[in-house]
Amino acid sequence: MEKRKLKYNSLSEEGYSDKIGVKWLKSLAKKEFSKSKNLMTVFEFKRTSLWWWMEMWLYFSYAYQDSFRDIIRTLWAANNMIEKENPDKITFIDDGRIKNKVFDLLTDNKKIKKKKIKSFSKFTYIVEKKLKIFLIKRFFYIRTILRKTLLNIILKKSGNKKQKYKENVLFISKHSHRTEEFLNPVVDKLKDLKYNKVFLDTVTNEILLDTKMFRKKLEQEDSRHILIDNYISIKDIKEIRRITKRFKRLWNLLRKNKEFKSIFEFKKINIWELVEPQMSCFFYVRMKSYIEEFVAIENVIEEINPKVVVNLAAQGFDVGLLSSCIKRKIPSVIFLFGVVVDLSTHRDLDQVSQKEIKPDKFLIPTKTVVRGQNYKNALIKYGHYPEDSVKVTGDLRYDFLANKKFDKNKICRELGLNPKNKIILFGTYDAPLIRDRELLTKIVGESVSKIKDAQLLIKPHPNEKKEFYENIIKKYKLNAVVVEGNIFPFLYICDVLLMANSTIGLEAAILKKPFINMAFICNLDMWNYVKKGLALEAKQAKNLTNVIKKALYDEKIKKQLAKNRNKYVKEQCYKIDGKSSQRIADVIKSIINKR
Repeated sequence: MEKRKLKYNSLSEEGYSDKIGVKWLKSLAKKEFSKSKNLMTVFEFKRTSLWWWMEMWLYFSYAYQDSFRDIIRTLWAANNMIEKENPDKITFIDDGRIKNKVFDLLTDNKKIKKKKIKSFSKFTYIVEKKLKIFLIKRFFYIRTILRKTLLNIILKKSGNKKQKYKENVLFISKHSHRTEEFLNPVVDKLKDLKYNKVFLDTVTNEILLDTKMFRKKLEQEDSRHILIDNYISIKDIKEIRRITKRFKRLWNLLRKNKEFKSIFEFKKINIWELVEPQMSCFFYVRMKSYIEEFVAIENVIEEINPKVVVNLAAQGFDVGLLSSCIKRKIPSVIFLFGVVVDLSTHRDLDQVSQKEIKPDKFLIPTKTVVRGQNYKNALIKYGHYPEDSVKVTGDLRYDFLANKKFDKNKICRELGLNPKNKIILFGTYDAPLIRDRELLTKIVGESVSKIKDAQLLIKPHPNEKKEFYENIIKKYKLNAVVVEGNIFPFLYICDVLLMANSTIGLEAAILKKPFINMAFICNLDMWNYVKKGLALEAKQAKNLTNVIKKALYDEKIKKQLAKNRNKYVKEQCYKIDGKSSQRIADVIKSIINKR
């Protein structure tokens, strides 16, 4: 376009924030249709509602269809562009992707002439989607069978047999190395607790099977380990099939209901045809696994009958877990150490419940443990959590930093780096599309190469493989070193961190490192790093080198970033004093002592 001297603009999300999308989704859930039903009450399940699983999945999940978040963001940007440019005609490639589906809808709505250029990529895109859904659906089933079979063999050999327990504390953790960061420090502080410690091992999408890790878990003293997979009987399977069929029939009826479809409006535009694939995908692909988790966790609570349940991170089956606990008056503790997104915090006052189970009630635990005061403030102000139900403890994952010493010269020597030269660390962004990850890595590598004596370290996201980035380095002949493992040694030796919408920004701030949010790849500042003034922002790829230089050499900017950084860390993590795990253990002990 530049060569032909044509005027052009990219879609701009200026003025958009996640609050807009979340507010729309919240209002959508309350809109009434047939016989005064709404999205919360129509999908009633065992006194609660499927909606409490659906809303987060519909809004964020991009694995299958376009997420509600992407739909609303794209519609916002496209609508603003049309209103600004006021075109007589819009030409776009009909490739089946969200941007083009949005323009197709908007041109009809606004009665603008359009020309759709047919593309073979639409066929490949649709086939790719259907194949992906088919394979993932089968993967869940195969994974469950393999996991259950193999890990039960290990359980049997270990002598960790199924039995009835008395006086128990139930810990729930995903089958993941990352969850161990939460689990072990707290359990160590509860060694003097005069109760059996029962650990429920649950499924995670991060790994398929890790028998070595599971064996290590079984070696823990004074504990029993159980698998959630073992708590669904043949009778349960038949009941789950019956329930899923009932909800699918209901969904198929609603899809034909004009009154129901009419509630899906955004900016006075009905977007039913955009959101329908994602909603259908929930009922046809994901719903069954959520119902299975609900049934399984109910069976676990029934058998174990714990004094208290400790969930090490908010998970999909929290609806079933809290429902089971509330029915039996069992107190619960949930760690909420990830981002407190708007979907988790924004609840109506009459919607939050610790005792009453109804479809329009969002169930919350007896105690919610958060790492910083800002999280507590958000839960109380926007989520209407009772003030005494939220406890600030700091983040136990960072306890080791209180006394940890790193040797920069040694780390650099092991990586083949010069400790005297500037080190740029790139914390990768696991974008949905592989080509986006590759393009971002190429941009970063070429940008850093323009800075004299700068060295690039690439730390893949935990969901990614080191080999993937090593191949990109070879392909584009980039001068970089790919590392894996704990990120803190690499943050310690770096001079600047490059990231896109990631929690590692907080970890960089804890280690007093400046960092840059690459907004050109992910135009989100969910953690408010840029807004709070502790990070710089690169809005365009071509400006990345200049922004890195500012973070490296501009003393005034560095001083201001440091000032804002210290304030932010205190708000987010309370104290980096090595005592967070003890404070969490004290919360659990206090609940038990009150029973």
